[in-house]
Amino acid sequence: MRHCTERELDGLVSLADAMAALREAFIARAEGRAPVQMRIPTELDGLRLNTMAAIIPALGVCGAKVYTALNAKFCFVVLLFSLDDGRLLATLEANGLTKLRTAAVSTLAAKHLARSDSASLAVFGTGTQAAGHAAALAAEFPLREILVVGRARAPEFAREVQAAAGVAAQAVTAQDALQRADIVVTATRSRTPVLDGRHLREGCCVLAIGSARPDAAEIDATTFQRASIVCVEDVGQARHEAGDLITAHAAGVPVWDRLTELGAILAGKAPGRTAPAEIMLFESLGFALEDIALAALAWSRAR
Repeated sequence: MRHCTERELDGLVSLADAMAALREAFIARAEGRAPVQMRIPTELDGLRLNTMAAIIPALGVCGAKVYTALNAKFCFVVLLFSLDDGRLLATLEANGLTKLRTAAVSTLAAKHLARSDSASLAVFGTGTQAAGHAAALAAEFPLREILVVGRARAPEFAREVQAAAGVAAQAVTAQDALQRADIVVTATRSRTPVLDGRHLREGCCVLAIGSARPDAAEIDATTFQRASIVCVEDVGQARHEAGDLITAHAAGVPVWDRLTELGAILAGKAPGRTAPAEIMLFESLGFALEDIALAALAWSRAR
């Protein structure tokens, strides 16, 4: 058994590597070859302990991700086991892998939901995931501008993103960002909507990653009303955890019968974007399948 630190794992898996591994894992899931245990939270006095797991026979591994959430800070660990004999193969410190997998799955979804000529990206939020998404999407789309919307340090964050992604970036208002953006990323900790769906451009793609609790919603009901496709990692998990969807449903928007799983799109069982003017929405909650697939790849390279 080996313990892999953040330092050891840093740089072992590229964005392209991660997207390829995730594609294969989601296709396996869509074909019934990769069972997943949904997130199980345990809470006390503000501390949240979460566990989630997956079995991926094609990779010869199964594993669990365990992490704490306290005061908006997270600590992630993945336990990886052999399918051959059940032994523990490795423990991996997974903060870096979590940042990579979240941006990689959003970018993978965007390749099927966003227009290929998308040139303007709006990012709501100024944290680690916002930065990771800006860099990942800049690597895969012909972006000419990145528009930053944040309650704090937005101008400073825009300068950081510009330096990291090599794309002109600036802090703007939410309405300005939505009226200009081809791709919109929401990566905040807000429990109430941060965007007004009335201002979304035709043909845009919204990547919602900040809300993974049933009592929090970054996306308003209007966005769901306008979306042609609402894509999720797993329908069952979305019904249980997606505060954005739960809130829209409570507002009278018929969302549950419009959900499409990402794996179905990747496996060719469901369509992605079919017309330039469609508004697409990807609701990402974080899925154990992603964590175990990337942990297996990182561990194989660390060996």
